[in-house]
Amino acid sequence: AERARARVLILRLAALTGIAADRARALEALKAGSVARTLLAALGSRGGEKAERAVNRALVASADHELNPSTFAVRIAASTQADLYACVSAGLSTLSGPKHGGECDRVEALLHESGSPSQARSTIQERARRGESIPGFGHSLYPQGDPRALVLLEAANGLGSRSAALKTALSLVEAMGNTERGLP
Repeated sequence: AERARARVLILRLAALTGIAADRARALEALKAGSVARTLLAALGSRGGEKAERAVNRALVASADHELNPSTFAVRIAASTQADLYACVSAGLSTLSGPKHGGECDRVEALLHESGSPSQARSTIQERARRGESIPGFGHSLYPQGDPRALVLLEAANGLGSRSAALKTALSLVEAMGNTERGLP
């Protein structure tokens, strides 16, 4: 019963990723069946097999990540025999921190600040001039670079997307490799 409840909860959480943009779309996404298809539908993607494979690849790369803080919090809650919902709440609460999942907000702000691929290098240079960190680069636990990054970037790039955000992200990666910081 707990496993069935967990499967339903995972699909609902996947569908919720799109609720801020479109409540009806998020509710419709619940019918998609798999986590990848639910995420794609919730986020407004037309999907397809190629996109589903990319999302599955990203999900596996993200899940196969040893004992990160949110997973650790979930395990601690579970070790006290807290129920499924309390365990998930512990994980989500931990994930929201700015040094964990909340870092995504900083990366999105960097993409927005850059605005376009052509502005990536100047954005990096301006942040460096101000002595600011560059979100998504130079993680203290991964001095040689996060091993998931290549998998995630390859999956995104493999979609042949014309997304301005993806092109800007790839330009930021290139720009960071060409600076004196050279952070992976």
